Amino acid sequence: MALIVGLGNPGSRYKDTRHNAGFMVVDAYATLLNAPPWEERGESLITSVSFESEKLILAKPLTYINLSGKAVSALIHSFILDSDPLIVVHDDMHIPFGSLRIKTSGSSGGHNGIKSVIESLGSENFSRLKVGVGGPPEGLSVVDFVLCPFTEAEAKSLPRIIAAGAEALKMLLEEGPQWAMNHFHSLRFEEQEEP
Repeated sequence: MALIVGLGNPGSRYKDTRHNAGFMVVDAYATLLNAPPWEERGESLITSVSFESEKLILAKPLTYINLSGKAVSALIHSFILDSDPLIVVHDDMHIPFGSLRIKTSGSSGGHNGIKSVIESLGSENFSRLKVGVGGPPEGLSVVDFVLCPFTEAEAKSLPRIIAAGAEALKMLLEEGPQWAMNHFHSLRFEEQEEP
């Protein structure tokens, strides 16, 4: 069994914001796997599916992103053993827009949702799929940047990026993290401007 958690903020107000990139990728992955409809369970929306003879639990916490650890901890206690894999999908401002990165452990990198998960689990030893959203332009605060929708130009590329994120999850589970890193770390998925 494996638990895949997308981080984001609940509610229509935040649906298309940068901070909800984790929700977007997990939604796309659920669609790719023909998963059943999402159900509310505790403080998360969940769906489950069998994949390569393994049960996958996909989840989107209903807590706000900075409190994600509470929901993730509850999911782990409900569904998986300590030895089962946990993959958390989230936005990352330190990675260029259109890029994906995979990590198998490490610090929060300044992401408050990941910080909350680490604090709740008491461990940094879980995999992450990071969706690059780039950094804020001059004059815009970090908070305003991550809670803003993607720009019109970015929105054109977003379906490709989100689909690539879903494929990265598939490869991560099928082939392992090193294979997925080798494949996805060198790629950029945003549309290029016509000259």
